[in-house]
Amino acid sequence: MCGRYGLEAHYGTSLGGVQLTEPFTSWNIAPTQQVPILLNRRVPRTAQGQLLDAPRRPGVHRLGASTLDTGGTYREIYRARWGLIPDWHPWDEDPKPPSLTFNARSETLFEKTSYARPAVTGHCAIPTSGYYEWGVQGSTVTARGTVKEHKIPQRIGPPGQYLYLAGLYAWHKINPVSAKALTGGGYEPQTGQWLLTFTILTMASPRSYTRQDGSPLLRELGHIHERMPLPLNPAAVNGQPSTLDVWLGSGRVAGTPEDSRMPTMGVSDLHDARTALEQLQHAAYPQAAQWRVRQVSSRIGNIKNNDKSVLEPDTNLLTLLDSDTYAEHTTNPEGTHALGTD
Repeated sequence: MCGRYGLEAHYGTSLGGVQLTEPFTSWNIAPTQQVPILLNRRVPRTAQGQLLDAPRRPGVHRLGASTLDTGGTYREIYRARWGLIPDWHPWDEDPKPPSLTFNARSETLFEKTSYARPAVTGHCAIPTSGYYEWGVQGSTVTARGTVKEHKIPQRIGPPGQYLYLAGLYAWHKINPVSAKALTGGGYEPQTGQWLLTFTILTMASPRSYTRQDGSPLLRELGHIHERMPLPLNPAAVNGQPSTLDVWLGSGRVAGTPEDSRMPTMGVSDLHDARTALEQLQHAAYPQAAQWRVRQVSSRIGNIKNNDKSVLEPDTNLLTLLDSDTYAEHTTNPEGTHALGTD
């Protein structure tokens, strides 16, 4: 799963090919918070052939946009709420937003009611500086003779680069019930405004990854948690388009002209989305093999702790673990797992 991550991006930083028009920094991002996401959108042309920027939805905050091609495809960055709200959510019957839609299993994406539509019409990417996971690293025996496992928070991602995660987005038009339910944390929506929401896709971690070329890092990911976020590579590999471009450009991209025979989505859109997802899943482990796992402070467990010091490992970390057990998880002076030594 992926329930916490960080993002440090300055003004003008390029995220997925789009420059930020304002900075965004949070070392401790949790569900329900509003953060940047990337999506593609097609825009119409005037009679003279000039591209039109589609009208902004009231209440939506755009953080940057870039033209991808001469055909009128834009890539945009928006603030969005982490935790997807399906467009069909029955607010009259259930006046609270869904609480468990911050992650979506990629293996069953097209079968789940909450995700079936955005799985085709709402592909997005979530830029991060790395995600956090709590892995069991050693244990001790208590005075009562019970075994106590020690979970250590770790930051996972490519060193010195942004990590992009595959996601789905959905639009919600604020109504009187949802306006009350969603108010909080500095967010005060008004009826008639729009809220962009999203979820992060996950996949099985390489717990049983037994290929001969399996890296120590992949084995470590399998040890930390049985699930992992589905990554997107912003770079082309072996002459093939980047999986970031593949995902954002697949399915039915926002702004696609509607065919009168298929006003929402058709078989070709569904096939395109499924094919793209399979490509992402196939490329995930080789990409993850290049990541690093770095211990961070246990303070990261409290979302109120949102400063750079949460990136530093606890100074008393080694005293928490039995030295024999911990020997397999030696750290270097920077606190990064020496995974290439086994």
